[in-house]
Amino acid sequence: MDKRGQATLFIILGIVLVVIIVLLFTTKTIELPRRSVESSQVSNIDAYVESCISKEVKDLLVGLRKQGGMTNPGGCYPDNCYYDDGRTKYYYIVENNGGQFAKHIGDEETMRDYLSGQVKNLLNNNGVCDPCKRFQDIQCGNFDVTTFSNNEKIMINVNSDKLIFTKGGSDVNVGEINLVINDDFFKGYGFVKKIADENMKVEWFNVYNYLSGQFTDLNVRIEGSPVANGDIRLFYVWVGDGTEEEAFYFAIKK
Repeated sequence: MDKRGQATLFIILGIVLVVIIVLLFTTKTIELPRRSVESSQVSNIDAYVESCISKEVKDLLVGLRKQGGMTNPGGCYPDNCYYDDGRTKYYYIVENNGGQFAKHIGDEETMRDYLSGQVKNLLNNNGVCDPCKRFQDIQCGNFDVTTFSNNEKIMINVNSDKLIFTKGGSDVNVGEINLVINDDFFKGYGFVKKIADENMKVEWFNVYNYLSGQFTDLNVRIEGSPVANGDIRLFYVWVGDGTEEEAFYFAIKK
């Protein structure tokens, strides 16, 4: 190649190099737009969370009823926390602990806090109801849960510090989710707790007289019987329509 051709080649390479340098310094980073999400995504998230929590909480309430309302049926004195008649386990809500009666059932506020904690476990850290496992393009932070109740309903409020999804390229905060579970669990729980409270005051107090005197306005049915040795009394209490799943099974140990 002659000198003239070499000079032309160097000029072309120089122009290309200058163009590349200019592009590197002037071109802005181009962000790809976020995938658009349907406008119904918020309602879909709400519906999923509400459905999942409702199912799991209802199953949890069935188990709590079978444990007499006890959230931690372990560590009773001296070892077993229940009497097993071969068909059903009756957990001791009150028992004689070395000459002192011990109560193993808390108040309604403690139960509400327990339910809130269980719902948090369902939602956080890839729990069963974590919406980030179900939906694309959403980000979840830590969920905070508060539980309210009356005799007929359980109200659960769910909040997250970062529950957002992408819609048209922008972040949308879902905010809070509220759901209501129609269940009279706390009516029965309050009744069982009062039985435990009264038994702490008067050993072997008459549950049936107490029932007729204190709960005439509630749709409550109680059945109970002492076991063979007479030191344990077994009870099952229905509140509502009397289905088996709505019965609290518990025992009082002398």
